[in-house]
Order: sequence, then C-alpha cells, then structure tokens
Amino acid sequence: MVVWTSQAGAATIAVQGSAIRITGQIEIGDLRKLQDLLWTADGMRAFSSTGTFILDSSGGRVVEALKIAQIVELGFGTTVVPAGSKCYSACFLVFAAGSYRSAGEGAALGVHQVAMAKSSPKDAASAASLLRVGTGVASYLKSRGIPHQVIDKMNSTPASDMFAFGNRWMMDQGIDDQMGGEPRFMALVHQRCGQDPHDLEPGRTPAADSPALHHSWLGCMALVRNHSRTAGRPYLLELMGVRQDARTREITGLSAEGRGRSR
Repeated sequence: MVVWTSQAGAATIAVQGSAIRITGQIEIGDLRKLQDLLWTADGMRAFSSTGTFILDSSGGRVVEALKIAQIVELGFGTTVVPAGSKCYSACFLVFAAGSYRSAGEGAALGVHQVAMAKSSPKDAASAASLLRVGTGVASYLKSRGIPHQVIDKMNSTPASDMFAFGNRWMMDQGIDDQMGGEPRFMALVHQRCGQDPHDLEPGRTPAADSPALHHSWLGCMALVRNHSRTAGRPYLLELMGVRQDARTREITGLSAEGRGRSR
C-alpha cells in the first residue's frame, strides 16, 4: 500500500484497494501529498479506475480542502464516508466535490461556520477575508448541488460548534437524493444508465438480484464518468501538478497560502 504522510496532525493519504483514502486533519501540504500519490502507479490506477475517495476526517484547512476538492471535482470522483466514520467541516468540502456521494450506516457529516486560524490577526482585514471565504464556501457548495438546508445549518452553526447529521436527517429533510451526487452529472447518469436499483420507493423491498443490478449500474456510471473526464483532462493534469491556485482564489478571495480553516 502506498502511503503519504508528513507533519504531525496532517492527513494520511493512501491507496486502499481501488480507492484513495484520506484520514485525519487536512493541513497545508496535503494537496501536494495527494498529487504525489496520484503520480504513483497505484495512485493513478485507483484514480483512473474508480475515482473513489474514502473520507474520515474531522476537518482542517478550508483552502487546502478546496484544492483537494478541485481534483475530486474535475476527476468526476466518487466520495464515500464509510459506516461509522465522519467527515466534518473542511472535509465536507471534499465530500461535496464528489460527482457521486454516499455515506454509510452510522456515518456522520458535519458543517459549521468558517473560522480563521488561531495565528491570524484579529483585525478588520481578517474579518473581511473571513466573510469572503464563508461566502465563497457557501457558493461552492451550492454549485455542487448541496441543498440549502445543509448550507443554512452551516451558516447558522458557530465555528465552536458542529451540526452533525447522517442519512436519517437527510431522509427526514427529503434531500437524500440531492446529497447523493452533483445534479448535472447524476441527470446524465440516469439518462444513460437509468435509476440506481438501490433507490427504492418507500415501502418497497430490494429484489433478490439488487446487489448485482447495483454493481452493473455502478459500472455504467463509471463509463459516464470516464467519458466526462476527457473534456477537463488538460486542466485536471494541471491540478495534479503544481499550478492550480486560480480556482481557489476565485472561490475564497484569498491567496494560495490563505489561512482560512474550518475549526
């Protein structure tokens, strides 16, 4: 297994089977670790074959998470929070970047207001930067099809607190389908592949061949994803390299070394 990790407290980024797993706090330098991993044979194989990112993180640096999210987004990646795992705060930006998203039984997602790093000065300029980052984060989530119920909770939950939620809350809010993927991509998948056999009407029970049908549907979705990737391939290669700060500045209004963090 290929593993990239560095300073204490930073995320561990590793190939796990046919997926890439990101665990721990997202800190400055984690983008580079992901880029380095993607240029290894195992990393490129995982990214090219399934494009799946397994997430288990309590948050970290917003700007660094947005940079990682861009790779996931332009790669039409799948983001998964396994059963019993969490994806809070800055990690949620990476989760939202997935074209197809899923949270396992007992998995927890979490959002709250953006906060500046403790080392940042407490002045008017910092407050203005914080406002720009918060507005940019909300706009980014909206662009990825994250419903307003989640964004409203993010905006209303203090940075010192966390609004944690899972599949039950999403179902109660009627947003579980929206949370399952980026709307334009999922519309294309449904057009080409039909509805996911796991998406049942209330009261229906899975057919005996449901797992096989779901596996076939995921294969069809992978073909749609790989076809969609080709249009953005030159920029994706740039993201996997070093020069990829323009989109981050566009979202946050900060320099590439911005200090914004989510907790």
